[in-house]
Amino acid sequence: MLFENKQSYYIKHLKQYEVFRLKEKNNRNSWSRYNTTIKKYFEYLESNIGYRELKYLNTDDFVSFNKADIDNKRKKIVSSVKTIANRYAHIKNFYDLFEKHGLIIENPFRYNISDDELCKIYDLKNVEEPTPLTIDEINYILQSYENTREPERNRIMFLLCLYCGASRQDLSMLKTSDIDIENGIINFSDKAFNLPREFINEIDNYLHNIRKKVYNSDYFFVKKYKGYSEKPMSVNNINLIINKAQKYLEENTNSRHIQVNLEKLKGMLIKKLFEADYSLEEIIAITGMSLSSLSNYISTESILEKTEIKLSEKKHPYIQLFS
Repeated sequence: MLFENKQSYYIKHLKQYEVFRLKEKNNRNSWSRYNTTIKKYFEYLESNIGYRELKYLNTDDFVSFNKADIDNKRKKIVSSVKTIANRYAHIKNFYDLFEKHGLIIENPFRYNISDDELCKIYDLKNVEEPTPLTIDEINYILQSYENTREPERNRIMFLLCLYCGASRQDLSMLKTSDIDIENGIINFSDKAFNLPREFINEIDNYLHNIRKKVYNSDYFFVKKYKGYSEKPMSVNNINLIINKAQKYLEENTNSRHIQVNLEKLKGMLIKKLFEADYSLEEIIAITGMSLSSLSNYISTESILEKTEIKLSEKKHPYIQLFS
């Protein structure tokens, strides 16, 4: 009999998990990632301690499994706390479903665990990921800009970074002629954006009621020196204006500590666009980031969670092999 060999019970658990997982969330691409982690965990247990019933396995066994991969420098299987966090999410889902269906009583993975806790357990460094600003935090920053020397300009600059992922070069070289007020379009060197009417109205008001009284340059953000304003604003001055946002949040006792600069704002935008179901191609076009750089902000796990592979006969490049 197959199950006279107790190690085979691990295989049974995997098949049962497949049924539970696909019934809960019918996405085989996502399930395969979860299944890979748990299968590797069971293989580690078989090789190192033999078979133990699920109720006798604990978090220490899982820690040993991960540490073995961290120590395997030749293969570099685990390189970041995010990998460990994903694995923990996979094993937690396995135990949660078995508990939900009454197959286990004790669930050692019932609780979530923070990245900071994982760093301590595995002696890993936590690479900070940009956590998107909340609407309340953004509004607080925009209100704080009202106390600066040129509040309208500074608000617009911050919003262009936040909404369009504008770079220092985009901001420095932006000209008033790049903005189509009537159609609500702003053109940077290699991309164009349709802006919300409220935002384009704010830009229009700045251009025709505020800015024109001071500057005599076609550059939108201008460097003014000794009465002359022909040159674009320097990158250093752009940095100073954007970096004030972090200072404002630090002064607000109700806000969390969060780093805010041009790079972080772009990372936040990438995450929010992905959450809003923009495709990777659209995100690359909007932000100008390379595909490899997106992995710093969007995990493979997150992509697979949203994606279900469907092979289309019309699109597949090798369909002709079967015609």
